[in-house]
This record gives sequence, structure tokens and C-alpha cells, in this order.
Amino acid sequence: MAPITTESIQLHINKCKVYVDFMLSQQQWSGLTKAEVEQWLSNFRDLDLYEQYLVYKLLASLIYYSEKDVIDALNEGINSRLFYDVVLDKQISTGFSISQHTIQNIVKEELLETRFIPLLDRNTPHESGNYVSRLLVQQGIIQPKQSMFLDALGDEFQKGPFKNLVIVDDCVGSGDQLRDFWKKAEVSVSGSTIPLAAFCLENHIKAQYLTLFGYDRSILTLEKEFKDLTVCCVRALSDSQRVFSENSYVWANELERQQAIKLFSTLTADNGIPLYGYKGLDFAFIMHQTIPDWSLPLFWKKTPDWNLLMRRKNSNV
Repeated sequence: MAPITTESIQLHINKCKVYVDFMLSQQQWSGLTKAEVEQWLSNFRDLDLYEQYLVYKLLASLIYYSEKDVIDALNEGINSRLFYDVVLDKQISTGFSISQHTIQNIVKEELLETRFIPLLDRNTPHESGNYVSRLLVQQGIIQPKQSMFLDALGDEFQKGPFKNLVIVDDCVGSGDQLRDFWKKAEVSVSGSTIPLAAFCLENHIKAQYLTLFGYDRSILTLEKEFKDLTVCCVRALSDSQRVFSENSYVWANELERQQAIKLFSTLTADNGIPLYGYKGLDFAFIMHQTIPDWSLPLFWKKTPDWNLLMRRKNSNV
């Protein structure tokens, strides 16, 4: 490995600046402006050149899903993931001889028998779940009547039974929000309430949780934990995509990783900001106009002396 020099450090910083400008200009970092990026970078203006190099490496390593990425993931989740088992059973029964057109019709038929509700946080509509619900309707993936809040689910079933229920969300880090929701959610039926899980079981409704993005370890844990809820994640993030993990893709080597941990630990401590996000997670993850609290707080926390990169919604996901 070639020794690091002042010239090579400056060259890397310049390349990162070009990359960031390109991502902004192409709307790949949709929902984020150059002014907001510059304001966040002003937190580091007093650092030396090598420390700025570490900051730019972190910024250029953002896992950023644009609005188009979100819509693509949503379409994939609906058309290729949710009804995979139904399609597979049909393929097996026909000796894998059915056409793509037939497969699409199977998905359409299942979709008509499906209702969608956003994941709720502490009995308040979770903005990100609502965003996914709105996209489902706006993109013409489902009919408006198929999307509703939990409190309307009982009345909807009485109007006409359906066989699939999908809880939609944008992303999952620890999985705590889903655990809390599935444990406490209730459906109102004829003036009385019944747990959502029991409602689905009694009415032979297949319940699924569809999240567009998620931490793969948490997804695997949730899949094992829930026997009455199918968990489906479209895009999974791994430990290698965590900023400070031993096998993080962000840093060139172990020495650089340790230097980055030392730098950002000092900066966050000096400004009253936790180094790690919710449940000790440390992703540099942003989804169109949304940053979860399991991303590094130095991106979304604001103090009198610290400028945030993006404001987040208040929920533990």
C-alpha cells in the first residue's frame, strides 16, 4: 500500500467533493440540498487536513436511497416478494410452465384481496409508514380503498372479507417498533376490540410486514420471532455497511477505522451527541427525506454548536 501523503489526502477530498456535487445534481440524494451539506460540513471547519479526509470519506459513503429508489423497491416488494409463495406453488403445480403474463395475473388477483395499513408508532400514525401508504396509491399500485389506518380495518372486513393484510413501513433497524405494534395493535369489531394478531387468525387472514429497507440481522431475528406474521424486506443492509464495524467498507484499513472512531467520538462527545444511533447501530443511511435514528446521530442531531444534515422523524424503528 502506498504511503499516504498530503497530496493524496487532498486529491481524495477533491474527488469526494466532486462525487457529492454529482449525487446532488442528479437528484440521487433527493431531499437534500448543497446548502444543507455545506452547513453540515461547517461543523468540521477547524479540523486538520487528515481529519477532514475522514469526514469526507464518511460523507461519500452515505447509503442514500432517492425517491426513485424508494418507488422501485416498493414495486419490487409488491410484485415480486409479497406473493412469492403463492406464485411458486402455482409454478410447481404446473411444472413451471406458466407464462410471465399468468404470473402477473396471479399477483393482481392476490393484490385485490389485500388491504394495507401503515405501521403506527406509539398510537400515532408513523409518518414514514404513511409515506409508503401514500406511494402505493399515488403510483397506482393499489386502489385508494385498499389503504387505511388500523382503526378502519374492522369495518372494512365487515364490508367484504379479504385474505391478505400487509403492514407497510419504510425501514427497520432494531425491529422494536414492529414488536411494539404487533403486541399492542387492536381491531375494533362491532363495538369491541380484539388483538390484530387474533383478528387475522380467526378470519384466516395472512398477515405480512413489508419494509423497503432493513438491517439484515434484525430481519432474521424478526422472522424467527414472529410465527403469525410474515416479514418481508426488499433491500437488506449488512454489518459491512455499518460505519464503525470491524469489516466496514468505509475505511481503507484497521488503523484508519480506529482513527475515525477516535475523531468522531471526540467530536460527538464535545457537542453532547451520542456516537451511535438507536440500539448501538451505526449506519450512514438516508432514505428520501427520511433518516432513521439507527443512523449516526451526528447526521440528524442538532445542538447550539452542531448543524444537522437532515432532520428526522421521531420514532424508534
